[in-house]
Amino acid sequence: MVEQTNGAMMPVSPEEKEELERCEAVIRSGLETFVEVGAALLEIRDRKLYRGVHGTFEVYCQDKWDFSYPHAARLIEASRAVRALKTSPIGEVLPRNEAQARPLTLLEDPEEQQEAWRAAVAAAEGSPTARVVEQAVRAQIAGRLEVSEPSEERVIRPASEMIPKPGITGRGRDLVMVDTHRGASTATFNQTNDKVDWAWWTWNPVTGCLHDCPYCYARDIANRFYPQKFVPTFHEDRLSAPRNTKLPKDDDPRSRRVFTCSMADLFGNWVPQEWIDAVFAQMRENAQWEYLCLTKFPQRLASIEWPDNVWVGTTVDRQHRVEIAEKAFRGVKAGVKWLSCEPMLEPLKFNSLEMFDWVVIGGASRSSETPEFWPPFDWIVDLWNQARAAGCQVYLKPNAIGRQNWPKEMPRGR
Repeated sequence: MVEQTNGAMMPVSPEEKEELERCEAVIRSGLETFVEVGAALLEIRDRKLYRGVHGTFEVYCQDKWDFSYPHAARLIEASRAVRALKTSPIGEVLPRNEAQARPLTLLEDPEEQQEAWRAAVAAAEGSPTARVVEQAVRAQIAGRLEVSEPSEERVIRPASEMIPKPGITGRGRDLVMVDTHRGASTATFNQTNDKVDWAWWTWNPVTGCLHDCPYCYARDIANRFYPQKFVPTFHEDRLSAPRNTKLPKDDDPRSRRVFTCSMADLFGNWVPQEWIDAVFAQMRENAQWEYLCLTKFPQRLASIEWPDNVWVGTTVDRQHRVEIAEKAFRGVKAGVKWLSCEPMLEPLKFNSLEMFDWVVIGGASRSSETPEFWPPFDWIVDLWNQARAAGCQVYLKPNAIGRQNWPKEMPRGR
């Protein structure tokens, strides 16, 4: 981290200027591969070598190289992905260009990137096209590691054809349901990354959402890799994931915790009750796991009979959601009730947090519509104090506090 004096950045030293010139030479030459270009951009960005002449890395990219920050970010992430492949015994076949590597950047876990690349190479019997890599990544996100042949592609149909009384159709947009593949389902949970560091797993038997939040990372992923985009969708073949996934032999309580519907809002007012019932049936039958659910529509929660192994939470990103959350959770009866203030987009004042056991505080990652955002320190401290006064445990996400080593508290659960 670059030291600051009186709020201003220290000037670039002669040694740092040499490093800047070295990195820029890699980019300027055009003779190196995209991997080296991405690595050079990463070093310039993380060490803030652009400071002095250029105020931000985004301005630096535009002024110096005439390309946007998203383009620079794609090069950086593609470089990281290829370097992750190089660290494993993956063979000599590696991405030849940024387009081949780009889909891998949606999988932040290096092991998942390696598995998706192996699947793509096997499907292509050699160097895969960008399209084949994209299919492999899409399959990885969906909990499957193989690339489907065209004859095996899922058939997407309107929910009204497949579910009796599908309920609200989401402001006029069709709900859809994805048919299962023939044969037994092999779906399993997906492992999480440091963006979801309070659970080891995610499970998405339902995907899609109609809240239209501009900062939504899930919509960006879905629009790029899901054939149905971010339209609310029921994936019946993923219901078997809880019984197909082996429970780790690990003392860390997070090893049995599953963030359920991380790519959806399972309790949105457009979701048919049949979908919810199907998911709950699996959670009850597979009580070896603890399932963490989160919604922006808590009005629906009080009427639900919650299994002991399910944590129920609601997101409050702005002040207008505070009263809704407080009113709804007074009637919720669940073992663990939690509040996610991620992203915390403005100061939040609660009348009471006593109905919650756990408060998570975080910022916003960069999305296609919004920049990265870290809540000001005083907002975090004020909410921390409110939670402490109510007896809540508090969990600070890395995107709220950077690299500071703050406590990450969690309820005990069962």
